[in-house]
Amino acid sequence: MHRNTLAAFVLSILVAAIVPLGAEPPYSRSLLPEEPWAEAAFHAPAGDAEFETAQIDNDAVACVAVHEAQDNHWQIALTWNTVSKIAAEDVLVLSFEARAEGPHDPPGRVNLALRRVERPYHHALSEQISVGGSWREFRIPFPAPVDVASDSATFRLNFGTQRQAVEIRDLSLRNYGSELSLLALSRLLDIHPMAAGRRAVGEYLRPGLLWEMQVFDELAPPEPDFDPAGAWEQTWRIWTCYGYVAHANRDHGVLRIARTPGDPFSLDVEQVQINMQGSVHVQRAQVSCALDYIASPLAWEWTSGFLDPHEEEVDELGLRRSVTTPPEGPVTADWTLFEAVQRLPFDLEAEYRFDVLEGLTLRKRDHRLRYDGPHEVRFGTETRTLHRFYQTGHGQIPYEYWRDDNHRLVLVISSFRVYVLDPNAKDVVEEELARQVSRYERTRDRWEPEREDDEDG
Repeated sequence: MHRNTLAAFVLSILVAAIVPLGAEPPYSRSLLPEEPWAEAAFHAPAGDAEFETAQIDNDAVACVAVHEAQDNHWQIALTWNTVSKIAAEDVLVLSFEARAEGPHDPPGRVNLALRRVERPYHHALSEQISVGGSWREFRIPFPAPVDVASDSATFRLNFGTQRQAVEIRDLSLRNYGSELSLLALSRLLDIHPMAAGRRAVGEYLRPGLLWEMQVFDELAPPEPDFDPAGAWEQTWRIWTCYGYVAHANRDHGVLRIARTPGDPFSLDVEQVQINMQGSVHVQRAQVSCALDYIASPLAWEWTSGFLDPHEEEVDELGLRRSVTTPPEGPVTADWTLFEAVQRLPFDLEAEYRFDVLEGLTLRKRDHRLRYDGPHEVRFGTETRTLHRFYQTGHGQIPYEYWRDDNHRLVLVISSFRVYVLDPNAKDVVEEELARQVSRYERTRDRWEPEREDDEDG
């Protein structure tokens, strides 16, 4: 068994983008005056700070010099009252460029705030940024918590944290309304979702949300000639969410299934999953399946093995199983359901009942699968029709199978785990594996000298 098993994955599917990366964002309106530096109000204790504007490379630049740090950083600030109204759930985007000089590391620290003028303040933005010595662009999306009249919110740049000289240019604060979510708008404006901070997902994963979270930039479009009962090979990238919009989530596996038609028909399955520190779990199965509504497994050969970070097989963890007699009752397997669901009709009245063999090994009873209709799924400013099948049962988190109009399975969602039909799955996961191995080697190199010292002692 060898890691280059991944290199054997081949797909002939051409993929077209669902949403062009240059898709037009919705209309926005400014919340600041047309010439913000000319109308800014500057606040500072006498002699503790200075504010002036200058022309640098034909740009209007605000220059704030802080001579004395304040106990309350709000005492030195540039402020504006907003010039247009804000509605609750509107998505606002603050943009500017900044650089700084000063005796501290980092040389600049600026606090950003947008809130109501009067109590209750209902902060929409309250964040501190670090500013280095070179020009850097900041683009920060955030939602509005409450309705605010056109002149009833104040935007502040607070500088009193430390001694510093800060320059700012190209300042804008725009309201994009509530037509798109914060994440969807961030994608269309090419703003990384981490710009909104470390945010919990806070809702069930769904196709549109996964696009917003940058799980995929494109899904394979409907393939007119696809025959779910014919010969095909499909590869899904396995992605896992760790609870945050943009932190710690990762691609960690590939599932490949090849179908050979017949009655019974056969499936060749290979699943590769990355564990921690560059180890890899590889499962393979050759399954003979009944041509029924759940692709009931009749006989199968299954192997499971682990590779260490040096690509060597861990012999004591290898398993092999050969089954020649089909289990009793209506029984399917999680992998064979990936095939079966692509042959099911779009029938709102049908409900399918069965037991499931997880990984062709562990039987989980009393499962149900049903079709709940077409869904118009929004990917930014575009929509696409996907069809959902929903599976529930004992001992297993619910599964959602999302098919296109021509029955191809493009997404499978199970709580925190997602399978994405992706012709580039092999390359993406190989990159993640390389990062894992690199981290493993750095850790090993750091600890081995200490281990050798302990053994010598």
